Amino acid sequence: MVTDLSRLRALAQGSPTLEPVRDTQVTFRVLLSAMARPGTIMQLPVATQGAPLNPWVVAALLTLLDHEVALAVEPFAGADSIERFVRQRTATAHATPERADFVVASWDRLDNSLPLRLRQGTLEYPNDSATLIVLVPPLDGSDPSRLRLELAGPGVPAGHQVRIGGLSPALFAARDEAAEYPCGIDLLLIDPTGQLVALPRSTAITVANAVAGR
Repeated sequence: MVTDLSRLRALAQGSPTLEPVRDTQVTFRVLLSAMARPGTIMQLPVATQGAPLNPWVVAALLTLLDHEVALAVEPFAGADSIERFVRQRTATAHATPERADFVVASWDRLDNSLPLRLRQGTLEYPNDSATLIVLVPPLDGSDPSRLRLELAGPGVPAGHQVRIGGLSPALFAARDEAAEYPCGIDLLLIDPTGQLVALPRSTAITVANAVAGR
């Protein structure tokens, strides 16, 4: 699927499913770089003009989706408008979260058990898994109250950490419970200003400052 790095590279080299426009190409390169450098905060280069709610998320979706993949959008304020806008421009199919290639959710309405319902791939075809894209609060790493995630795995410098707001440790517990690498889901976290953090399924995540009761 698209979030597999080999698939991303194939698209970058001119797959007919990728529209040959500059905005899509530069967005794609940032998404590819984020997947290769888990936990690194990056800035999406383009916001889709006229897009509803979060034009940065829409730009990512227009880059990643086409008629060969399926999209599910979880309920949140503005969800229907995002799905309608994206489907009109990509011809992507509608699907339930259990069957979708890409699932979009918002931190303020997020079901923390959602990873358990998503496609995890198989040992034979681990890339046949879902990508969960979550709209998150601003990725301001200076706020000590936010979750501090300790990361390890391919592309992660030793001891690397990232702080994420709006999410619960239960989300990452469900991610780990659902499957073990090479299976599992990929996470893309995008904030209102277009900052992005990718947490692919190859990344081990430890919540270092879990708050009791969350």
